[in-house]
Amino acid sequence: MRGCWAAAAWKGFDVEVSGEVLPDVQLTAGYTFNSNRNDVTSVRYHSVTPKHLFKLWGNWKPLAGPWSVGGGVTAQSRHYVSGTVNALDTATGEFDGPSQAFAFTQSGYAIWSVRIGYQLHQNASLAVNINNVFDKTYYKHVGNTIGGNWYGEPRNAIVSLRLKY
Repeated sequence: MRGCWAAAAWKGFDVEVSGEVLPDVQLTAGYTFNSNRNDVTSVRYHSVTPKHLFKLWGNWKPLAGPWSVGGGVTAQSRHYVSGTVNALDTATGEFDGPSQAFAFTQSGYAIWSVRIGYQLHQNASLAVNINNVFDKTYYKHVGNTIGGNWYGEPRNAIVSLRLKY
């Protein structure tokens, strides 16, 4: 696949598999490999996207009872942004001083989540999801010196009630 610029080689793949691997056990797994490089310099073109991204989620509903439990992980390799920026010239108050290099890097990380559900009625279910169980602090996105460096969500819980009619 070719990108917008002739000098950029967009290479990689994305695969996802899901299904019932054992009675009452559902799994979903996905993997993305992103190996985009500049054709001329062979340097990584978009470093803000991770080279590897892996997702796995499982759910188990034992003995066809009202309870279900699940859990999963999203893991990715490091991503970074680097470049140069002009320093502040204190005499003029402008950013027209000498050029300085910068690099913002987020190392690889894994975020774990869990879920417990209860079937209240054939048309109603209740679930509690806890995301980022270990309260990992990480940058979901790295930007540059003026912005775009966004933390990922801290540990949080979501309670949901689903009704079918």
